[in-house]
Amino acid sequence: MTIYYRDDRVVVASQWFVVDSQRFAVSEMRDLAVGRGEGDRHAIRAGLVLAALTGLIAMVGLVLHWVAVSVLVAGVGLVVVGILIWRALHARPFELWAEYRGLTVLMYRSTERQRFGQVCRALLRSAEQVRRSPQRRASDPAGDGRAALI
Repeated sequence: MTIYYRDDRVVVASQWFVVDSQRFAVSEMRDLAVGRGEGDRHAIRAGLVLAALTGLIAMVGLVLHWVAVSVLVAGVGLVVVGILIWRALHARPFELWAEYRGLTVLMYRSTERQRFGQVCRALLRSAEQVRRSPQRRASDPAGDGRAALI
């Protein structure tokens, strides 16, 4: 068995795709697709609450004629809100989906672009090897492509 990729939670081999102790037969995977998951909702909510509080404190400061405090609070608040929202939107995980035994399954998820790319490339190499194997061709004698992986 050939190992195409291995790290602390993923193994991509010539016959198996293993993620966190879940094992998938590469020969039974169809329609591989990648996408992006949702951002961190808690960070977005925290950013919106912080923006509201910043605005409230800045307005109170202006009413009490604390202009310097109002400007400082508004400036710092806007920077923090911007960072929270930017982080939430850019921390969206990369996702690998496939049809597996008749169901659409989330096979793998990672926020690390490089690791995700390495896993996907390794899985494509494994799928190509399975598709070209003599056992695979024997399972699709008509050659109609129904046994194709991707």
